[in-house]
Amino acid sequence: LHAGKSAYHVDFHRLEQLNTQTGKRRPVARQVGAHVSAAGLPQTHSNALHACVGHGAHSSPVLGLPVAFGAAPVGLSVGSAASLFVERFCAEEPIDLARATGWRVLLPSEWGGDERVDAISLEALGEGGQLVVRLPCSDPSGSCIFNVSTLEQSLGRSGKCPACGHAYPVRGPQPSGCMRASVHPRPCAGHEASSSIELTYAFATGVQRSQHPSEGRPYAAVERRCVYPNDAVGGAAVMLLRLAFRRGLAFRIGDSATTGKSGVVVWAIHQKSRRDGGTTRHGWPDGTYLTRLKHELVLAGIAVETVEAITERAHRAATSGNLEREIASDVEMAQ
Repeated sequence: LHAGKSAYHVDFHRLEQLNTQTGKRRPVARQVGAHVSAAGLPQTHSNALHACVGHGAHSSPVLGLPVAFGAAPVGLSVGSAASLFVERFCAEEPIDLARATGWRVLLPSEWGGDERVDAISLEALGEGGQLVVRLPCSDPSGSCIFNVSTLEQSLGRSGKCPACGHAYPVRGPQPSGCMRASVHPRPCAGHEASSSIELTYAFATGVQRSQHPSEGRPYAAVERRCVYPNDAVGGAAVMLLRLAFRRGLAFRIGDSATTGKSGVVVWAIHQKSRRDGGTTRHGWPDGTYLTRLKHELVLAGIAVETVEAITERAHRAATSGNLEREIASDVEMAQ
């Protein structure tokens, strides 16, 4: 929101506003002013973000973002495109790492008292009276035992054990945002026999949280568009990217390789932004993209069995002529 020369981020869950220039916070009244839309979005936000909100979901605790997941009907038309689904991600605060990992809190007698150190932070285990925990991936030597503060930093950002690299189903550090998939008639190079699927990602202006690089600092709104062939290859890619987005793995806050700016929403998974141009221009054709995408998602913490099952679903649906309906269905439905 903008008021005179100042810009504010408003958190309706906490009823708090942050001056993005001074960093000062203060409470706000419950009544929403006339310059905010009924969906809780500033009227200046992009059409894509409004389109994401406009599918019947209620507003989220974070300004302008709905919390419900869901797919729009396959036949829903928006302009010249047919909408397949709208996926919404609401960043958690704090992330419940204990539930996600199943770690066990240890007694001093179980980790050796003051004689052992945290292998990552190099602090003594139990430093400052903090909890010491063992991850399920720990071997008999106790290699995956840490101060809880170590795991709050590493797992909250990567979803992996900082010692052995075992992946846990921790929601990634993606900021709150929206993903929309639509079918368009123009094909991708190398896939001229099919139409294409455009993905639109929209993130509203927000404030970084504990899982982000600079907690408390604002980040700017951003919109990204990607495109995939509407066939077995592109359908599998779209379904996998939807799962990555749902789990908070598709984007992150970091440094932009293009602009050099820090604290902005950037890609966390490689995607395709052009219908043509080939691999050197992040476009199509690209005969190995799906293989590389699957590898990236496994490295990000999605189980290889899940990746392969979704890929097989897309291929079966494309063969039977039901690909668009399969893409619009819940990507995590029972296999």
